[in-house]
Amino acid sequence: MTTAPLSCEELQRIIDLSPFNRWLQLAVGEITRQGVVLRIPFREDMVGNAELGVLHGGVMSALIDTAGCYAVVARTGRAGATIDLRVDFHVAASGSDLHAHAEILRLGKNLGSVDVRVVDSSDRLVASGKVLCINPKSA
Repeated sequence: MTTAPLSCEELQRIIDLSPFNRWLQLAVGEITRQGVVLRIPFREDMVGNAELGVLHGGVMSALIDTAGCYAVVARTGRAGATIDLRVDFHVAASGSDLHAHAEILRLGKNLGSVDVRVVDSSDRLVASGKVLCINPKSA
C-alpha cells in the first residue's frame, strides 16, 4: 500500500478485496479530511428479525467496524485492523440504505480512534460507535 491518502477509487478497490465487504456491498461515498462515508444497501438477506423486518445488529456493527478502520486506512494508505469496538443501537433500521460517517478523532503513530454515526436515508441516527484501529507504520 501507499503511504499517501487514498482516493475513493483506491479505497473501494481495497474494500472490494474482502469477500465479506463485497457481500455487504460496501460503497465508498466520500473521503474527507476528517474521515470517510461508506454506504450499504438494505437487503432482505440482512434482516435479523423477519417478523419486524429490521436489519440484523451484526450488519450495523460490521458497518461501524469497517467504516472506522477504513477511515484510518484512507488517511494513511496502510492496512489496519480493529482492536476495540463499541456499538450503540438507537433505533431499528428497516427498508433503507445506511450511511456510516466515520470521523477520525485521533491518529497516532500506530493507533487511530474513530467515531462512527450510522444514519438511514432520512438522516435518522440508527446506530453509533467507537473504533480503535491499529495501523502500524511498518509490518
